[in-house]
Amino acid sequence: MRTAPPSSRASSGKRAAKGNLLTERKMLMDKQRACYSYSALTHCADAVKATNWTVRRSAEHFSKCFEVKKLFDLCYDETHCMLFDADFSPWADYLKAVNRKDTKRALDKELHNCHRFLANELNAIAALMRAGEVESID
Repeated sequence: MRTAPPSSRASSGKRAAKGNLLTERKMLMDKQRACYSYSALTHCADAVKATNWTVRRSAEHFSKCFEVKKLFDLCYDETHCMLFDADFSPWADYLKAVNRKDTKRALDKELHNCHRFLANELNAIAALMRAGEVESID
C-alpha cells in the first residue's frame, strides 16, 4: 500500500502544534545571543598577560594556584561566561594536582593548561565578536 509523500498529506493538529512550538523555540534561540564587552575582554586579556606563568620550585605552585583562580574569577565576573567558572575549568584539575603533591613537571603542565585555556577562550570570544556571532558592546 502506497501513501502520499509527507508534503502532500494533510497535517494533523498535533503536528501543526508541534511545528508552531519549534518555530517559537527557534525564534527565542535566535534572539538570545551572548553579549560581551570589548573593555571587559581587554581587561581580562591584560590580566592574563600580566601574570607570570612560571614557577621556580614545586612549593610555589600552591600560591600560584590561587593566583590563577583569581584570574578565572575575574574573567567570569567580567564576561559572565560559564567557561571561566573555576569549578568547571582546568583550574580544578590544577588544584587537585597541587593537593596530591604531584611532581613539578606535572604541576607545570597543569599551570600551562590553565594559561592556554584562558588565552584560547578569550581569543575565541574576541573572534566571535569580530565575526558578529555574539552581541558586543563598548
